Amino acid sequence: MAVRAVRVERASSRQLELLGESPAAPTSAPDTAVVAQDGRSVGERAARSGRERAPSRDRKLPRLAVSPGEAAEMLGVSRDYFDEHVIGDLRVVRRGRRILVPVAELERWLARNAARAAALSGV
Repeated sequence: MAVRAVRVERASSRQLELLGESPAAPTSAPDTAVVAQDGRSVGERAARSGRERAPSRDRKLPRLAVSPGEAAEMLGVSRDYFDEHVIGDLRVVRRGRRILVPVAELERWLARNAARAAALSGV
């Protein structure tokens, strides 16, 4: 179903008078409405179906992967140190020029290296 934005213009009192309609009290309706091809607004369609659409931008989903710069920041090291000493030990996702480091992989690397450091120090 195609959805398009339509600008809704309010008629002036003179235009309403010429049409033979009485001017109603001003409403706080938005100037732009999202309308489906059948002419009903998305809000009307949701109201008729008994459910309201939640905006996807309001919902924060947990991140499963981060960029190498964000991964370095999460570990508290510089990007150069991360590239030289850490990223080689991680399983990363490469798609074209994009590199993603899974958060679970960072946690695994940190736990493994913390255990290694503890074994070397005799703790």
